[in-house]
Amino acid sequence: MSDDPLSRWSDRIARVLSYVAAAGIFALMALVFASVFFRYVLNSPILATEDMMAILLGVTIFTAVPNVTLSRGHITVELFTAPFKHFPAANRIRRLVIDVCVIAMTIYMARLLHIQAWRQYDRETESLVMEWPLYPTTYAFAGLVVIGAVLFAVRAIRDRGHASAKGGLDL
Repeated sequence: MSDDPLSRWSDRIARVLSYVAAAGIFALMALVFASVFFRYVLNSPILATEDMMAILLGVTIFTAVPNVTLSRGHITVELFTAPFKHFPAANRIRRLVIDVCVIAMTIYMARLLHIQAWRQYDRETESLVMEWPLYPTTYAFAGLVVIGAVLFAVRAIRDRGHASAKGGLDL
């Protein structure tokens, strides 16, 4: 953890969101277990299980995006990273290009989610069973992706100039 307040806040936000993602995984697991139990043992399926599972899956994925992005949890291929280890300046440029691409693609993903939410609002799209409007959930997912992009931008700025910044899984 760094000494500057912006980095501390970004680390705290990512940690809280990772706890929400873990809770989402647990809730999804519990819902699947309860659904199977009620359906096959009690012969009485739970109403709207598919709707709740779809929302929980989205919550799990999109609350994990900021933490994975912030920790540079994306995969790198050793074949492409090995030549840069002997040239620190080239490695910094490689890291900068990757950081800019990650931020751009994350913002693009948020834009696509925004467009999808707008279409859902315009067409009054609802969930299958409970007939809940879908656009608030999709807008929330877009917001989480934007948070991930902002947190990663803070991380990239904090790490600028460091050839050996932490993160990435080498294959």
